[in-house]
Amino acid sequence: MSAERIKSGKNNNLRPFEKVPIFVVEDHNDVLQFVYRCLGARRIPFTSNKIIHFDSHPDMTIPKSMPAEFVRDKEKLLDTLSIENWLMPTAYAGHIEQLIWMKPHWATQIADGDYEFSIGDHAGYIRCDSPLEYFLGEGTYQPKCNLNNQRLINLRVFTLDDPLITGQQQQPSQSRQVEFQNCVDEANDGFILDIDLDFFSTANPFKKMLEEGVYTDLKRLFKADFFESVFDSKATEDDLVAFTKRRSGFLDALENVFQQLDRNIAAENLAIADNLEKCKVQIFDLIRDVKKQHPNNEIAWQTIFDAGCTFDSNELPHHISSEQEIERLIAIFKQFLESFRNTPSIITISRSSEDDYCPAEQVEFIQQLVLGTIYRVYGDRVNQKPILFYRDENWSV
Repeated sequence: MSAERIKSGKNNNLRPFEKVPIFVVEDHNDVLQFVYRCLGARRIPFTSNKIIHFDSHPDMTIPKSMPAEFVRDKEKLLDTLSIENWLMPTAYAGHIEQLIWMKPHWATQIADGDYEFSIGDHAGYIRCDSPLEYFLGEGTYQPKCNLNNQRLINLRVFTLDDPLITGQQQQPSQSRQVEFQNCVDEANDGFILDIDLDFFSTANPFKKMLEEGVYTDLKRLFKADFFESVFDSKATEDDLVAFTKRRSGFLDALENVFQQLDRNIAAENLAIADNLEKCKVQIFDLIRDVKKQHPNNEIAWQTIFDAGCTFDSNELPHHISSEQEIERLIAIFKQFLESFRNTPSIITISRSSEDDYCPAEQVEFIQQLVLGTIYRVYGDRVNQKPILFYRDENWSV
């Protein structure tokens, strides 16, 4: 069945919930289990959903090595995705058409703005034609002409606690007000409300895991092949393609080094690719410093590689909020929800505490405030008993 036929009939057969369910998970990608159940049961539209995503992180990384065909096999897809990459495959599958990322002021991985780009299949893998550094740095850019089975994605990014929301500082520009109101109006025909509790307070777990000198060395190594000119407005499509090819080769070669270290291959016996020749000293210095930091422990080299992949011109946000800051953000969050005339189709909440993105000592406090705010705003339109998946609670559509 074509996407057009599915889309044209998707609202006719919907069976909306009498009371909107709230699903609470630990790892953010686990919300997809409930999204897919609701899709299959026709509780939400099969295609073209809007998602309002409160988070300190975009979660829009494209899984580089996952076959694009996995989006047609729910079990393979759910088994493959992780916390940083669950949104874009869902968009490529056609289930999400508009992503609205609401972020706190300390989140800088994608700047505020309205972005439209295509996502599709290139050589069997998901890629997109967005020139944002967020995608370029991961090596997942491809020009539109190289993408098959394309879908158009609209991404809107807003900082929630700017003057537009708080009204406490200078007034925003008229165009910014219009953009925000359009965001509100367009979501009033139904949306998925998705909240990561690290929106209110977040840590960079790699800063906790790695000694400061190792963290700095890792950042320097993974940015070694960056050059700023590719990220400005004068960069051509050929520039972007060339950078993507080089960046992908650089990351693949680095991952191979870390995989060898995970197999306990000694530093002096490592096979290092030619495209890392200029980085060999940095690689050996990093290995030495990591081993010095963990002299008697087994080292998770793949985890250290994953940490390195978080570096481009921005790194993961780190802002441990005070109780007063959390309460202020909760008040702004409530004001934002009240600006929508309609109720979400479903509500998903991620705790993100076991991996240290939301501080474990704050997560219960934040969760209580978020749930309380949802109940005050939506009243008896939402189910007052959330599904606590992180406590192994079962749920059926």
